Amino acid sequence: MRKLVLTFAFCIIAISSLMAFDLVVPSSGEEVYSLFNSDNDEFIVDDSVYFKSALDGEVKVERYSDHITSIEYGHGDYIVVLLNATRDELDEQRFSLSFSVDDPDVLIVNSPVDYDFLDEIDADDVYISGRISGEERAMLRRLDVDFTELDPSSILRFEGDDVSVISGSKYPSSGKDGIYVTCPKCGTTIYVPLN
Repeated sequence: MRKLVLTFAFCIIAISSLMAFDLVVPSSGEEVYSLFNSDNDEFIVDDSVYFKSALDGEVKVERYSDHITSIEYGHGDYIVVLLNATRDELDEQRFSLSFSVDDPDVLIVNSPVDYDFLDEIDADDVYISGRISGEERAMLRRLDVDFTELDPSSILRFEGDDVSVISGSKYPSSGKDGIYVTCPKCGTTIYVPLN
């Protein structure tokens, strides 16, 4: 019986490790963002989303308002994406999000870093695209939230319970453009400068 339980646990761990996907961080002016899985299937999160399973059921995407979506993956893991959201939208949706998502990660793109919103939804890790003020940094530290500042076109890679960041702009000060290249044998994504 013990071998059966161990085999079952190993199978669950192996299956959950296969559930991996990437979220490409959009630029602040964009209205949509993309999800990719390991088979290079792409799902565009746009205004047509209300509640959809995507990437062969690996993720479920739900739209709460014009600029707030949540992505459920794994076993009740969530990331809430705020893309061009307004303070009014955050105020309107924080109550329903607090009951719908459990300890979510939050990606903030061109949206306010709102203490009350992050506190009420019990945010776990926060990823912020673009620059934030010293006051916002102090607020996040006071809230005891882990936060990471990202450049647009970075990739958030979700693998099981782990989220890793692949920087999309290794040379922001020099103005160099670049592309992502995925190694066909190892599956690693690397950033290659074009100039």
